[in-house]
Amino acid sequence: MMVITVKNVSKEFVRGQHKFFAVKDVSFDIEKGELVAIMGPSGSGKSTLFHLLTGILKPTTGSIKILDKEIEKLDETKLSYFRGSDLGYIMQGQNLLQNLTVMENILLPISLGKNKKVNFSKIEELMKLLGINEMANEYPSNLSGGEQRRVSIARTFAQDPKVVIADEPTNSLDTENAQIIMKYFKEMSQKGITILVSTHDKEFVNYVNRCLWIQKGKIQLE
Repeated sequence: MMVITVKNVSKEFVRGQHKFFAVKDVSFDIEKGELVAIMGPSGSGKSTLFHLLTGILKPTTGSIKILDKEIEKLDETKLSYFRGSDLGYIMQGQNLLQNLTVMENILLPISLGKNKKVNFSKIEELMKLLGINEMANEYPSNLSGGEQRRVSIARTFAQDPKVVIADEPTNSLDTENAQIIMKYFKEMSQKGITILVSTHDKEFVNYVNRCLWIQKGKIQLE
């Protein structure tokens, strides 16, 4: 079953009088339960591509279909609902709400999506796995960058998504915690969650089903 279909997607930006493509004519398919990595140097277009996949940006040309939904055609209300239910997005950088505790941040997408019922035992198990179980009542400002990253990962998987888009999920994590995340992603893909990650971490190659390589906004053939 094909879960993600990207067809001839390009994104053009204008900087001053100069036009350039951050993503150019990208096409690929990902099947249910696959764990796929997109790798490439900084500035190759990975983050722009992920913003397109999650509807934060609209493509200049091309189409993106996730779980039979045409992402570029969804309005902001439908996108927010989708990202709070079946589509989980782990953004690069720190994106926790600073006025909410760790637990409140984790529960937020559930309250916005379709999965209203909270499975606290599952959340507690996930937080323990990620080493953040003693931080439930802390605010993000009291956490390190790596700890905030692990909270973002817990928040995404707590909503029971069918698809996860993760932009540099092991960034700012030490080797031990990075391996925990990689193993968890592999386990979740084996349970049927489709996961697409962007990464510079070459160790991820040992966990994924396959890699896509991007350079100057284009997917390179292996």
